[in-house]
Amino acid sequence: MQKLYLIVLMLALCTPGLAQSKAETKTQKKALRKARPSYLIIGSQFSHIKLRDTGTSPRFYEGPRVALASSIYSEDSLKLGYFYNTTGVSLLDDNGDIETLSWTGVSVSFAFGDLWKLKATRESKIQIGVGYNVQSFFQFRTNLRLSNAGFGLDNLISLGPSVGFFFPFERKSGWEKKVGFINIKAQPRKYALSFRLNIPALTVSSRPEYAYLTDVINPDINSLDTYSFQLGGYILSTETAFVYYLKNGNALRFHYRWQAMQTSDTFKLNIAQHAYGINFMVRLNKINRDERY
Repeated sequence: MQKLYLIVLMLALCTPGLAQSKAETKTQKKALRKARPSYLIIGSQFSHIKLRDTGTSPRFYEGPRVALASSIYSEDSLKLGYFYNTTGVSLLDDNGDIETLSWTGVSVSFAFGDLWKLKATRESKIQIGVGYNVQSFFQFRTNLRLSNAGFGLDNLISLGPSVGFFFPFERKSGWEKKVGFINIKAQPRKYALSFRLNIPALTVSSRPEYAYLTDVINPDINSLDTYSFQLGGYILSTETAFVYYLKNGNALRFHYRWQAMQTSDTFKLNIAQHAYGINFMVRLNKINRDERY
């Protein structure tokens, strides 16, 4: 019985300490989230797309896509989190020898994810992060020469692991140099270079069943009865980015994204995209003391 009393007494003494420890941990995590540099990113993206829809023809279509981009982005030495969206218009053609078929598409892409930087690399020049990524592609397309397959909606959503490499660097002191009659000055500045690979593990797509339209525009184009859903396919992508930080906490961001997509249905849709983006990053929270230079 005495042993039981001792156990109860020890638990009673330890419980407040454990509760306080958990409360302190929660407070620390909340403080870290609040201090983590966060940005609203607004910009534009210019892409070159190559596309083939074997449900309509074996021809390849290619051309430009112009898009508006927006994003919420946060990063420090522990974690990277992001959500981005692009909405754009594609104008493609097949450069046919006899006749050229045009393809117009309005598409929306979004992606979000988190990467946790490995503890062993947090103090290194190159930091490594691992996490997850969810990305999607929604497209409404028109090709009036294809008659009953001239309109369609294509949707892909992919989930999988993500790995990133991050290289923050800075010019700690300024310099001045005279070239002829021109004085060139360089101020202290911070930069960041990064590369991220998103690997698909689970992909779901929805595609129209051919031929699913009549010779006139079908008012039930959005009906799910005309679509089939498949498990499989992929969205594989990479991003290389360079960030130029300004003294006021904002930044300029330049990126290159490569993306390849394919559905798993009988009439496969294949898309490859090379995208170049220019973005302005607006700081959403206060600048920390250790960020000033």
